[in-house]
Amino acid sequence: MMDGSPVRNSIINAVQNGRLVVRLPNGDVYDSKGCVTGPAGNRTRKQGEPLRSFPLERDVLVAPIDAPCVQDWLKVDEDDTLREVQPSPEPSTIESSTVTANTWQKAIEYSETRPLTKLELKATTPIAADKLLNLAQPFGASSKALTLTLFGHLKDGGEVWFTVNDAKINCSIGPLEIASKLWRAVKEDDRKTFEATIEMIFEGEGKTSAADQLRKAEQSANADISICATFGEERTL
Repeated sequence: MMDGSPVRNSIINAVQNGRLVVRLPNGDVYDSKGCVTGPAGNRTRKQGEPLRSFPLERDVLVAPIDAPCVQDWLKVDEDDTLREVQPSPEPSTIESSTVTANTWQKAIEYSETRPLTKLELKATTPIAADKLLNLAQPFGASSKALTLTLFGHLKDGGEVWFTVNDAKINCSIGPLEIASKLWRAVKEDDRKTFEATIEMIFEGEGKTSAADQLRKAEQSANADISICATFGEERTL
């Protein structure tokens, strides 16, 4: 690749949006909240420190935010002295009017009394991703966007990075088809990652009476498809 800027910028954007985590060769780890840095035993977080650039090299590690390795990457060493002098935060007296569900069952429960304002369906394999378009179609969202990240070591040597951010569902390049082909060309190892997410926005007051559609979507989805649904203020009867 003559110019790595498009790939680098896509990864930085995905980090800022909370989708990816990047670990640099010096041990610094960046996520959407900032940077975890320092030697083992003295790891601290620099809140708000952004990832500005990085080399596209083999020893730069990239992983989805929910990958098993990320928890260890982001682990910090607490300072007991500092922890004792920090005041406990006062409990908030303001109740949020929105709620979020990360399971199908909870989403169905909330949809009985609350309008659906945003729905994200995430697939972690290309086979599961093939179902996303059909699952999203019946909801009739005001807008739909596809975000996709793929990384792996090619069987013939080298590495492949493929990222798509906030693309239209009917994007002419066919991101899911490209990702499926690339996925078959990479080795089976611990760094092989795939994540495709369709984000649906329901403008105005949101989508009411979404329970039946959520039940049907759950029945059609498989174990490699997860849900994150945001609901508005509870309706009063």
